[in-house]
Amino acid sequence: MQPQLRGKLPKWGRWVANQNPFYVISVAMVLYGVHVSFSGGAELESAWMMTKILGGYTLLLAAVGVLVVRVARVWEDARTILLLNVLLLVAMSVSFDRVCLDNSHVGLVYLTSGLFFAISLTEAVLRCLQVRLAWAYRLPFYILSRQMGSTIDASFQ
Repeated sequence: MQPQLRGKLPKWGRWVANQNPFYVISVAMVLYGVHVSFSGGAELESAWMMTKILGGYTLLLAAVGVLVVRVARVWEDARTILLLNVLLLVAMSVSFDRVCLDNSHVGLVYLTSGLFFAISLTEAVLRCLQVRLAWAYRLPFYILSRQMGSTIDASFQ
């Protein structure tokens, strides 16, 4: 981002903004493309395919984030990429809504596997980046993830 524009942003905007907006643009385009491709039906097969596409893209983006830090040493871009990974994990959980409403048992499988995917991906990225995140930060993240899953599970009964 240009220095004169960066100076005019509020403090939180300077923390979030980086010099390369194309990561955000590419994620927005992929999410839009997936939405357009799968908006017609709520069949189990299409939901599974959408999950695989979003999961694969999330893994790809996580790998890019690790490479940007380990090879290029550009933490500003990596911060945006890792925040986009969290956005993609949320998008993946929201994509299960129709399946969860139609079939609670299949929805429970989807949500549980999504929770394990999110925890595994988060731990792998933290270890690859050699980030020592204290349990005071990490534990609430996982409890919140589990509590959201429990709330959804309770709504099925």
